[in-house]
Amino acid sequence: MIYAEIEATLNRALALVGRVDEVYRTGGPQVRRLSNQFFFEMLLISVEEDMPVVAGAILREPWSTLLTEGFQAQMGGNTTNLDQDLSGRGSKMMTLVPPVGFEPTLSEV
Repeated sequence: MIYAEIEATLNRALALVGRVDEVYRTGGPQVRRLSNQFFFEMLLISVEEDMPVVAGAILREPWSTLLTEGFQAQMGGNTTNLDQDLSGRGSKMMTLVPPVGFEPTLSEV
């Protein structure tokens, strides 16, 4: 259940990143300014033929992490086992349930 919520949030965030140009073009000056502040740590501007051009950008978190190939590959690999516990614990593991003390041992029964 929690993985479905995480996946839905991640998909919404990635969809928003994929529509930045649309939001920026259709928004007014305040929307464009807020979009810049929301997505970018820094925009690198150059001048070509007397016109300013975005030469590059440094994304803010979480966008810079979400858009890396390594992160997307890792998240794709994690979708094969939706019930996995990333801490590696489970009810049969000693770190969650101690072998003695939780229930009577067989010798005491």
